[in-house]
Amino acid sequence: MKKLFTLLALLTCFLGANAEEVVDVEVDYTAYDSDVWNGGYRQVPDATTLEIIPGVGIHVDNPEAPANNWDLQFQLPAIPTASFDSDTEYTVTFKIKASVDGTIEGGFSGSNNQQIAVSTSEQEVVLTGLKDNPTAQYWAKSGAFMIQSGNFVGEYWISYVKITHEQAAGEKPVTWKDNMIVNGDAEKSWEELNLADVTYTETDKTIGICAWGKAKGTNVDDTNTSNPFPADIEEDPTDPSNHVFVVHGAPADTEGDASAWDNQFWIMSPKELKVGTQYYISFRYRATEVANTNTQEHSAQPSDYLMYQCLGDINFTTEWQTFDSPVEIVTPQNDRPIYSIAFNLNAQNKNAIDFYFDDLSIKEMDVEEGCFAVAKSDNSDYNYNAPIEFEEDPREPGVFTGTVGTSDEWVNEVIISTTSGNKKAFLAGAIKPASSLNASNVETWLGYTEVNGYKYQLPAGVWEIVVDTNPAEEGGHLVMFTQIEGETLSEPVDITTNESELAIEGVERNYLNADEAAADGVELPEDYAVGYAWDNQFWIVSDRVLQAGEATVVEFDYYLVSEDITEAKVTTQSHSIERGYIHWAAIGDVNFTPEEQHFKVDFTIPNECADKNMGSIAFNMAEIKPACTYVIKNVKWYMKSEELNGDGQTIENLIAEEGTDNFWVKISAGTDPYQWGKKPADLKGDANGDGIVDVSDIDTIIEAIGGEYVKAADVNGDGVIDVSDIDFVIENIK
Repeated sequence: MKKLFTLLALLTCFLGANAEEVVDVEVDYTAYDSDVWNGGYRQVPDATTLEIIPGVGIHVDNPEAPANNWDLQFQLPAIPTASFDSDTEYTVTFKIKASVDGTIEGGFSGSNNQQIAVSTSEQEVVLTGLKDNPTAQYWAKSGAFMIQSGNFVGEYWISYVKITHEQAAGEKPVTWKDNMIVNGDAEKSWEELNLADVTYTETDKTIGICAWGKAKGTNVDDTNTSNPFPADIEEDPTDPSNHVFVVHGAPADTEGDASAWDNQFWIMSPKELKVGTQYYISFRYRATEVANTNTQEHSAQPSDYLMYQCLGDINFTTEWQTFDSPVEIVTPQNDRPIYSIAFNLNAQNKNAIDFYFDDLSIKEMDVEEGCFAVAKSDNSDYNYNAPIEFEEDPREPGVFTGTVGTSDEWVNEVIISTTSGNKKAFLAGAIKPASSLNASNVETWLGYTEVNGYKYQLPAGVWEIVVDTNPAEEGGHLVMFTQIEGETLSEPVDITTNESELAIEGVERNYLNADEAAADGVELPEDYAVGYAWDNQFWIVSDRVLQAGEATVVEFDYYLVSEDITEAKVTTQSHSIERGYIHWAAIGDVNFTPEEQHFKVDFTIPNECADKNMGSIAFNMAEIKPACTYVIKNVKWYMKSEELNGDGQTIENLIAEEGTDNFWVKISAGTDPYQWGKKPADLKGDANGDGIVDVSDIDTIIEAIGGEYVKAADVNGDGVIDVSDIDFVIENIK
């Protein structure tokens, strides 16, 4: 297969005096020379065809209207994962034509899709305005442009996509250091490097070996597990004068997700890959058969899994190809360090295949070290092209002092960094102080950690900042803030408890899928509307928008009420302050039982919530199918502070002590959320109580006709349930 995309981060064409257009990604889908899908996530109904046709591009055939507009959705393939910024305006251009006129939908990670008009003649579609959409701004961290067919019926073809942005005048280009990897060209044996006897469990030595392999049935231990080993180095069959790394894969299992990693390969970095930091990664690759593989982030021990995505899917063919791209290391699902890129070699093709790799390279950004800051006010934004450079104390090397804000313009947010260069280099070295500023900790040393892109909230004013980059005796580094002028600093407050008792009376949801129904001996009809875990939901909503990296604490008491259910799992998600979905994770699972329990967890706002108006925690209360009542009471949500929380204090409570304005609920699929205690008044014709009047109310009435009298179904109040009630619904449908 031909190379599918080209990153042109340094190749620009001038648009005017103040800006240049940078082509971030350009993909010609007609360049695929085989019908192999390499598109990451996709959800495709049985009746629909989604394929790649050589010389044509992506082909979708949707012969019937889906029940939901998201039933058919897929990510455009060959867009490198995490190559973009969340706060940069991107323009997406693609070529598309269809068998009939109509509309489909497109957006980043499926968030706030835009309508895309399609016609029978190929046209170039341009989408912009994505930066101003707060729930779509973080799309770039997954590098995913999502297509949803909506209710479109027919065929359409996508042949080309390009993603660009305007680079501001004066912005420094990205430059890269030399390759960190030793022996990436495979020209020395592990024996020559005195590494032949290193085992995969010796994590202090594994990072000295840049390539690891695993083959099913090879290096088997006494538990019959195949373990990683330093990758074989052999002559390149296509060029005997060259040496390459190879995994001689054995046939993989044909069943189960785990078979994807029956045979594996790892590119190991000699140093930790920092979360949120860009690296320039390149390598050559080929195989003896066409094979789609996927990649993950692992730690210093090969097979020590951290994160499900890294470089995206890599599609091998029998010809040598080159991966050559800046890649941002995404947030792992735990705190272990990232060192390696894992290739799961049997994601699709389960045959015995030889996979070859060569010229492995990982390059760090070339940055200036020291201490720097950019700040913003109500009237100005960050200027990454002209950061404030702190002065180093000649008497105390590693201690830097700088000032942000002026008497004419107070600042209320700052990014402090130990690196500078271009914007990405600056954000890569950002630091996160251990506590929010308040009257009790101003002019005192606070610990800090490095957190890519962390924006520190300040009381508006002029601030002197001192950063000690030397490790403190107790570990870590230190930062201190002194207010020169500005707003009055807030005093610590007592942690408050909202004592409201909130009983969420969930209704029984529909089956999730045919398999769940079959377990109950039920066969679903073709037009069955499946259920979802979020058909019943509850939200705790903050009084303000929270930013990624802010540390909070969540507490409450909880139990369930049910005659039959003794345990009910509830999952949680991070949502916007408007209760819109952002990220699949929040405070973890909450397992309800009839016995009252206390829940307490430290909740740091995930990086995936950056710039997306995060402000609520959603509880999915339809994980189990049966109906039951979930009770939550004595809720606390406050800012975490090591020095204050132990004394029952915080710098800020995030919900009110009294009332229920911070709680929202949704009961039943297709209904709108409402603020606790403010359920919409009963609507004329609302027979099923879902808050809307539609054809589902007619179904409820039909089921009730001839049976036991149900007051709710008697929508016209004449004492009987008959066709006059159906007529009443039709008159009141809105």
